[in-house]
Order: sequence, then C-alpha cells, then structure tokens
Amino acid sequence: MRVLFLAVWLAGCASAQPVATASVPAKTLLASIMVTESAFKGPIRRKTGFEFHVIHESPGAGGLILEGQEFRDGKLIDTFDFGSSSTEIAAIEKVGLTTFDFNREVADATERAQKQAQERGEVFMHGVRDGAEWEIVIITTSGRFSLRAWNPVAEVDSLAPYSENLAKLKTVIDLLVHYYGRYRMGF
Repeated sequence: MRVLFLAVWLAGCASAQPVATASVPAKTLLASIMVTESAFKGPIRRKTGFEFHVIHESPGAGGLILEGQEFRDGKLIDTFDFGSSSTEIAAIEKVGLTTFDFNREVADATERAQKQAQERGEVFMHGVRDGAEWEIVIITTSGRFSLRAWNPVAEVDSLAPYSENLAKLKTVIDLLVHYYGRYRMGF
C-alpha cells in the first residue's frame, strides 16, 4: 500500500504543471514631478504630482510606452498613456539633459539676463512670491537630473534663453506637459 501511495504521489509531482504567471512588463522611471511643500499648506506629506514611466516589452505594443500617473494627497487620481509612445520618449532622450547645479545655473543666467537688459536700458526681473516647492527628477540615458526648489518652472521659463542647461530642462518639462495635455484633450 505504501508503495502504491508513493508511486501515485511521485506521478502527481512529475506531471504537475508550472503555475502560469502573467508577464509584467519592465517599467523604469523617466520623470517625477512632485510638490513637497506649499506656501499656504506647509509640507506636503503624501505623494502629490506626476510620475512618468517607460514601459518596456509590453505585449502587443509596437515599441516603448510612456505611461503617466497623477497623484493627489497620496491617492492615484489618473493613469494615462497613448499606447506606443516611442516618439515622445525619443524626443525627450534627444534633448540630452544632464545633471547640473540648478542654483548656480539660475544665478549665472540671471546675471547674463540682467546684463543684457541693462545694455538695452531695461530692467530684468523674475520670480514668484508664493507657490510651492517642487522636486523634479528626470532620468534619461544622458543621466539623472534632480532638483528641489521653490517655483523652479518660473525660473526655468524666464531664464531658458540665457542658459543651455535651463533650456534643455524647459524642453523636457514642456514635452511632458504636452504629452499629458494631449491625453487630457483626447488628441
């Protein structure tokens, strides 16, 4: 009897089928743009902002997929993608954004902008009195850019004409905003 039980048990083990697991596509962070503090609310304790991921090897996709997520107060509010988005990913990669000292770049660009304005008999002013502190992380094949600053996009927008690094950062941010805007508008 023991031999029969052992034979049946071993036969069951030998013919057991492996458990099928769903293939989960590889996903890497491309960009994270999060609010970390508000002039009116103080520190933001829960994830609030946007993340963009590159999805690799997605079944049925014709290339890489750019997927985004919007978070508010720690809750996932929206997930968005247009299917195969390799053109947007390629455009971001083509910019060639690399790590740089944001504060130093802002100071140098401000000096150049003020000098050029003074030569024209004008005054160059930029900045915001309130707003939010943002953490921006962008990871491409050119490197990882990371910054935490108050109202950085206002600085980037006004100083991009005076700095190649700030111009590249502006271009990447604009491409991400354009991607999300097209999704929200439906075209």
